[in-house]
Amino acid sequence: MRLLILLMMNNLIKSRRTDFENASMMDRMRMAESLIKENIDYDVLVNSHKYQVKRIDELIEIMVETIAFGKDIKIKNNLIPYAMVRSRFEKYDYMVMEYVLETLSNYTTKVHNLKQYLLAALYNAPSTIDNYYSLEVSHDMSKPEWGVKD
Repeated sequence: MRLLILLMMNNLIKSRRTDFENASMMDRMRMAESLIKENIDYDVLVNSHKYQVKRIDELIEIMVETIAFGKDIKIKNNLIPYAMVRSRFEKYDYMVMEYVLETLSNYTTKVHNLKQYLLAALYNAPSTIDNYYSLEVSHDMSKPEWGVKD
């Protein structure tokens, strides 16, 4: 029974990918936007970040364009296969998007190619979020008010 369910789910995923690949550009953009917004709990996210709605929408737009265009992307002189980028963006959730917003808010260096920078930040976020928060906790706990001496 479990194998049957797994096979059915696999066929559904393949069917959705085929539908996506055969769709028009506008339909692919709508499908990608719908999936991303659902995955990140868009309504909850914008309600929690009322003053950052435009920023959130811009980040989503970059992800949607990247998925819909279906091409490999270049990040820091590395050509990343489209399948890897799409896979990462389709797995985005509320916490990862919140992490991106936080790290972008803390960035103070001049950015020359903003769209490329944002694309790199979005792509790398899922693979750096856990270490980022672990280091933040370590840093905070090393402060004297936590009882640990420098």
